[in-house]
Amino acid sequence: MAATILLSKLTHIVVDSIPCCGGFGKHENESTQEAAPQVKMASHIKKFKFSGKASKYEDSKWSSLLLSARKAAKELGYDKETWDSKTWVDIEDYGWNDMSDDQKKAATTLGWDYDSWDCKYENKDWNDLPKTVQEAATFIGFTQEMWDDDSWPDDMDVHWDDLSDKQKNAVHVIGYVKETWG
Repeated sequence: MAATILLSKLTHIVVDSIPCCGGFGKHENESTQEAAPQVKMASHIKKFKFSGKASKYEDSKWSSLLLSARKAAKELGYDKETWDSKTWVDIEDYGWNDMSDDQKKAATTLGWDYDSWDCKYENKDWNDLPKTVQEAATFIGFTQEMWDDDSWPDDMDVHWDDLSDKQKNAVHVIGYVKETWG
């Protein structure tokens, strides 16, 4: 009996002290200091939903790439210098069907597919777009009707350097980079 009580107390101490659990081991009448940071983290994640693989890692420096993304980038001909400086490499002149299977696999690891690499999803109706692409398109001002009619939002008729970082990330999701924009 004493061992059960001790184990129960230790479990509460351990669970209550783990910030990632948000104090789930706490009783209802106890306050949790972890709640505020969790809300902050959720809004941070939501704020950057067009980053990482969704944005083809175009918003990432070489040093912050996941190991799998860095290996994929190397397979496509990038190194730290060309990646960080956004230097055009030979693979960017290839069509999707011109790439080897290993290059396609590497491109897929970085978030690319045939539709984003070759067509920027221009060959897809709105309802056939991946959800992330619909969200990115909506973010930059598309409606379903505009997308299906191949009509761009007026305020997107700007030079790449005039796009905000969030807009750049959103157009990365669709498949555009600085060199293919506009």
